[in-house]
Amino acid sequence: MHQSQEYINAVCYSGAPNYQTFLHTPINITHSASIQDCLAKDALSYFYSAAVSFADAMRGIDQGFYSWATVKLYYSTFYATRSILAAHNRCLFYVQRKPHSLHCIPGKTPKKVKANTHEAVLKLFETSLPGHILLSQEIELMKPCDWLSEKRNTVNYKNARFIEPTSPLYFSNIIANGVRKNLAIYDNDANHLYTFDKDHSMVAFPVQAIKISRSLLRNDLDNTSLEYVKNCLKDKSGVVTSYRSIITGDPA
Repeated sequence: MHQSQEYINAVCYSGAPNYQTFLHTPINITHSASIQDCLAKDALSYFYSAAVSFADAMRGIDQGFYSWATVKLYYSTFYATRSILAAHNRCLFYVQRKPHSLHCIPGKTPKKVKANTHEAVLKLFETSLPGHILLSQEIELMKPCDWLSEKRNTVNYKNARFIEPTSPLYFSNIIANGVRKNLAIYDNDANHLYTFDKDHSMVAFPVQAIKISRSLLRNDLDNTSLEYVKNCLKDKSGVVTSYRSIITGDPA
């Protein structure tokens, strides 16, 4: 379970006389510090899920499974942005099955969120960190998170069947060049030449989201998890070193 959720349920919410009191009680310095510690651990968990989802998507592309790769890249972005939010002390949690957000600094109060978890996380990312580099440009005249969400929804809901063996245009470059070559390019894209390019964004955007979320982590993965995630993307030549660089920050 999300550690921030557990703390809020067990300490903050259970200590309030009722739901309305909870909503209107500013968070104090003790609770904010404790939730921030929980969020640091949650950020690491979200980062791990983003990295594993991304590796799974790359294996799918390499083997010609494009529909689920699209969905997994969307999920990778979702987890990475949630990790970034947690690193900035922004928390999404549930009370009475209702989603809420909280900026976990003293004096702030919980806010009700009218959206499901995915929409809530992505919208919270847009509204609470509006100047973030990942929001600095559009993709095909759409907000980046909306663009990725639209691709995922097309695969999941709008199409009656998966598109295989046809490949979508947004994968054309990575299919033509190969996962290994393109990931090396995206990993070294310090100026975001590919992040918002519609012909690359489906992969390049989550790459940058993962790199940013990793740079903000306060904790490290345990050795077993780190070794697994470092080696979970391989091709015929062995471990894809650019992926390892993306999730560790070490040079390829």
